Amino acid sequence: MVEPASTFQQPLAMAGGLYASSVVGAALPRPTVDDVTSTPTTTRRRRAPGTPRVLAALVLAGWLALVPATLGRAHADQPTGWQEAPTASSKAEEQPCSDYLFIGVRGSGERAPYGPTVTRVRDGLAQEWKQGEVRQVWLEYPAGDPHTLSRVPLHQLIFERPMPSTTYFDSAISGGRTLASLLVSEHARCPHERVVMAGFSQGAQVITRALALNAGHPLNVVASILVGNPSHYPGQSVRELSGDANAYATGLGAFLYVLREQARVGDQTSRNDAIRNLIKVTIELSEGRMATATVRAAMLREHAEIPPDSYARTYSVCRAGDMVCDAGPAMAQIMVQNSTMADEIDRTRPIHGNYSEAVLAPTLTEVNRFVGGLPPVPTPTPPPSAPPVPTPAPDDDTTWWWAAGAVAVVSLGLGWLLGRRSAR
Repeated sequence: MVEPASTFQQPLAMAGGLYASSVVGAALPRPTVDDVTSTPTTTRRRRAPGTPRVLAALVLAGWLALVPATLGRAHADQPTGWQEAPTASSKAEEQPCSDYLFIGVRGSGERAPYGPTVTRVRDGLAQEWKQGEVRQVWLEYPAGDPHTLSRVPLHQLIFERPMPSTTYFDSAISGGRTLASLLVSEHARCPHERVVMAGFSQGAQVITRALALNAGHPLNVVASILVGNPSHYPGQSVRELSGDANAYATGLGAFLYVLREQARVGDQTSRNDAIRNLIKVTIELSEGRMATATVRAAMLREHAEIPPDSYARTYSVCRAGDMVCDAGPAMAQIMVQNSTMADEIDRTRPIHGNYSEAVLAPTLTEVNRFVGGLPPVPTPTPPPSAPPVPTPAPDDDTTWWWAAGAVAVVSLGLGWLLGRRSAR
């Protein structure tokens, strides 16, 4: 930002002007008889003794007046970082490529662009960001409310194949496809750009699905921040630096996928056997005794598994008792019919909605540290068919030197005139 003239430029200009005025007042005494030397043929006038100091003061004042503008211009050219407003994903291709692309995916029922939690993530990153320019995109997808799950009986969600359509899961599937496509298209358009993603609740589930759909494709994703992720489960070697959920916390989405996989082992399973399987799987998941391979197999079938090559760049944040990412206690109450899905979602909502700056801070600090340690983003080479036309910028250094020269010439002229006037 260029400093306002009232705080920087005016004091310097005034200082130069006051200095010149004080010198002029002190250095121009009335001429005396000693100031004029006469000869029979000519009268030679001596230059007023203060004129050289007047000239020096004028030149100094002119140069000082140029300093603030030059410093302000240099400061204004510094990277602006995250100042650009987020753009809808359908218009992402209209943005120019940047050093980094930030994609925010809001949670269930939240308003665009990001919702409050992803906004806190974005602001926390931007506060300490020193890695270059960032363009921002918010994902357009339905973000359906999880309460819609209660409209379908739990036994249908678990036993029917395929799973009955629900607004929530349909929304997550749609969002995952949209994000996976966005990552591919933007990487093709901006191959040197690095990607940072953040999602809350269903938004975290969407990012998980997009990573799974693009498994094996290098898309320059350097960080994925998943807050309150329904697809969270133990055994994934993602980075968990924030939140207080225990090591075997399993998200609501992962819980339903595993229950569907394990409740009915074969077509000949009786209803009583299926119920016993449900209770057994629920207890094992809640206590962290379910084999990781079993959970992973169910998640892979649903495209809900974070690829292993993304583990080191994926950050998961889950609070204990948040049913969305730590569903064990709530599901146990539902299975023994002490509660309902809708009641448990309402009961745990205050926990789920309270991922504060303090909770997120350790993760955001580490993301900034990691990204800050990456080598600079390479500058794309311009296509050879369109060489740049050399056009001098209106505010380049040549303009500054011409201005400085003009000030010097004007100062010399004024000094010469004042000298002649003083000598008369």
